Amino acid sequence: LTSIGVGIFAYNKLTSVTIPDNVISIDNYAFNWNNITNVVIGSGITSIGNEAFGNNSYDDYGPNKIESVTINTTKDKVTVNAYAFNWVEGKSDADIKWAE
Repeated sequence: LTSIGVGIFAYNKLTSVTIPDNVISIDNYAFNWNNITNVVIGSGITSIGNEAFGNNSYDDYGPNKIESVTINTTKDKVTVNAYAFNWVEGKSDADIKWAE
């Protein structure tokens, strides 16, 4: 598995996601509509699609619940598309923890 397809894990009420190092791309809406609060993405990632982790408030349709994102590679190696994480108010892509 090197790619996570469009919407493949949507609507599953997941609360946490860890993506292995061999995955290079996460497609649009792959983890949309879950209850994810924590995301860890492996070192092989090169692309994260639009709203790949968007709308993670499945139970209450409120704001996105994602509080923590760690990407285990450097920022220059990854394209993070618009609204990939669709952040909760007060958080943004600037809050992603990147490898050094």
